[in-house]
Amino acid sequence: MLETELPDLCADRLDYTFQDPAEKKINGAAAKKLLKKLRVYKNRFVFADRASAEGFGRLYLKLNQLVWCNPKQVTLFVLLAQALKIGLEKNIISKKDLFTDDQTVRNKLQAAKNPEIAEKFRLMKNLRIKIVPKNQVLGCSKTKIRIVDPGFLKNGKLIRLSAIDQDYKNKIAAFKKWAKNGFCVKILNK
Repeated sequence: MLETELPDLCADRLDYTFQDPAEKKINGAAAKKLLKKLRVYKNRFVFADRASAEGFGRLYLKLNQLVWCNPKQVTLFVLLAQALKIGLEKNIISKKDLFTDDQTVRNKLQAAKNPEIAEKFRLMKNLRIKIVPKNQVLGCSKTKIRIVDPGFLKNGKLIRLSAIDQDYKNKIAAFKKWAKNGFCVKILNK
């Protein structure tokens, strides 16, 4: 139950869904309501009813779109990874530092006054991007496709949300197609 194959729910997926800072902006009260409807059925996490399965499925899809697979967020992750890589290669930070807190690592990177790292932070500060065709950039990104299809109990039987909610099924199919194709971005703030 800690980790399961997609599209099943597991403790890890539940944790990062409800712990994500963006989730709190979406609706923290709704998240608590969903948690109260969570059940364990035959060693699987499921919801007590269709409404809660729909609520979680749509929340998860929204977080995919706003955070985990959002082109701007992915670009921020890439820029940060590049800054960390430079910091490690130039011995500004150590692998041990990566197990401290974010602010400690950031302070070390900025205190070094390395121009390459400073440029990555400058770009991250007010990042503006544009989705462009592949031939206009050096590289494109594909993100990990995270789709859940929550189950819920009805008359003692387990039912998957996509089996009875065509709108949800269509939305996850469209999202999978978009994410599979990836995207190319151009950073506009130079």
